[in-house]
Amino acid sequence: TSNPALPAPGIDASLIFGPVGPAGFTSLTQNLGNPFILNALTFNATSAPYVISGNPLDFRVSSVAAPAAINYHATNNVTLSTPLTLTSNLAVFGVGSGTLALNGAVSGAGGITVNTSATVTLGSGSNTFAGPITVSNGTLQLTNGTAIPIGRNVSVFGPGIFSTGNVSNTAPSAIGSVILNGGTFKMPSGSPNYFINRLDSSNNGSLNFTGSTSAVLHLVNAGAQINISGSNTAWVGAGSSRTGTTTLPPPPR
Repeated sequence: TSNPALPAPGIDASLIFGPVGPAGFTSLTQNLGNPFILNALTFNATSAPYVISGNPLDFRVSSVAAPAAINYHATNNVTLSTPLTLTSNLAVFGVGSGTLALNGAVSGAGGITVNTSATVTLGSGSNTFAGPITVSNGTLQLTNGTAIPIGRNVSVFGPGIFSTGNVSNTAPSAIGSVILNGGTFKMPSGSPNYFINRLDSSNNGSLNFTGSTSAVLHLVNAGAQINISGSNTAWVGAGSSRTGTTTLPPPPR
């Protein structure tokens, strides 16, 4: 930055990252505050492949009601290893083409909305954030099988994608519902076992296992079922589909 003063924390604070400075550092440590309270974090189109660690970042709505946001316009991958506290809901916006990795533990009352052309990954198995999880554009991908807190729902609107990557969870760590409203749920590689409570799909939502070898989606706990309704096509592996209105309750025990 050309500003020699250190940024002050606060609900109107905004940090903007571009190319590396004269020293050429891309590994950065957040030691401005513990936590550093801010409204927005921006990685512009010329941003370097930053890796940011250190003290937590605490995202909050601004004094003029601007939503807490990460604006990701970069072509380079960016990794946030610092913990994130979502005092307010956090939205990821932008037209970036790289991957934004959220590898630090995510906590707080807020949720995450992915509305970007990029891929956003969740990499911590210690996430406890309590707010809604929504994907409306781009991809939310897991790099840790327990990155979605237990029992939490994931809503996916077209053309958004929720991907488990090639990671697994277990029955005790099952998430809640995956709700596809035109969006896609992918298990794209490997042989993962992923546990959810229910799958609801409508408005051309899709379930896509293409690329995996023997992926298994498990439906567990009370109320476990698959609901496919409305104008809908659901793929299970390459070339398989089902249309119409279907309710599959759990088998009798």
